[in-house]
Amino acid sequence: MDDIAVIDKDRIMHMHSVAEYMYNHAKDYGLDDIKTQLYAVGLMHDIGAAISKTDHEIHSSELLESIGMDAKYIDIIKFHGSSPEDYCSEHNVEESEIPSELLLLWEADLHTGPSGQYMSYDERLDEMVDRHKRILREEYADYDPHVMLTVEANNSITDVGYHETYGNVAKSVIRLLQKQGRM
Repeated sequence: MDDIAVIDKDRIMHMHSVAEYMYNHAKDYGLDDIKTQLYAVGLMHDIGAAISKTDHEIHSSELLESIGMDAKYIDIIKFHGSSPEDYCSEHNVEESEIPSELLLLWEADLHTGPSGQYMSYDERLDEMVDRHKRILREEYADYDPHVMLTVEANNSITDVGYHETYGNVAKSVIRLLQKQGRM
């Protein structure tokens, strides 16, 4: 029984709400013909959190690849926690070439709180920073008090295995969505 993965109720509500958002807003991105597939993408985008809360995007994409999900959707799920700059660098594309499916997943994820509630971008950014500060306090403060000083001073999530701050990635995605007139 110990090897059974569990995703908490709040995360399940978040995933469900992201799926509904993607389904309901597919037409806004010219993706109405694949809204059922986008619902599945939204529903499964955080499934890897059952393995690890950090790098859950990688675990989600690996799990979905193992069951035969379409490679295009696996790639979108794999990069949903990355910045537009990282996606473009990894795929050698311009911002204008980022798939609409990924833009929609970013938008849905940034409008959906940790328990599935709708949030504005500003509310979500504040929630993300506060949540990750709390996680760092609980998990890392005993090991390195300088980590918490850095977090408090910068009002962002730093280091501790993350190559970028969650807040900076989210702000980068929001900037791109604004630039494209999506908000």
